[in-house]
Amino acid sequence: MNETPSRDLESTESVPDGVVKAAFSGGPHPPVPTDAESVDMVAAAEARIATSMAFFLELFFKKVCMIHDPAEQSDIIKDILSAYTCKEKGMAALFDALANKILADKGLVPGSGSNCC
Repeated sequence: MNETPSRDLESTESVPDGVVKAAFSGGPHPPVPTDAESVDMVAAAEARIATSMAFFLELFFKKVCMIHDPAEQSDIIKDILSAYTCKEKGMAALFDALANKILADKGLVPGSGSNCC
């Protein structure tokens, strides 16, 4: 397996550590991110999930290949991929909702067919 540079594992979110600590310590409430910051934070989290998923699948498929029963192998692979597909469908719905909100905030009607994009 290839080594991942440590910079790839660092947080890319723009939320300072103090904000997170304040949120859990009962201190002042953290500032509410803008829509653009929220989209950036979700996209950064998704990128980290995709990277982690690649490492997971590499190890997962090596372990599944150790199972000698093809039916059991296919059941395990189907279950994992089905769960991941459900998660991705949820993320697609989230991004669609965010896009519609941003369009609505700009006075555009989502899905109206206008040439806004």
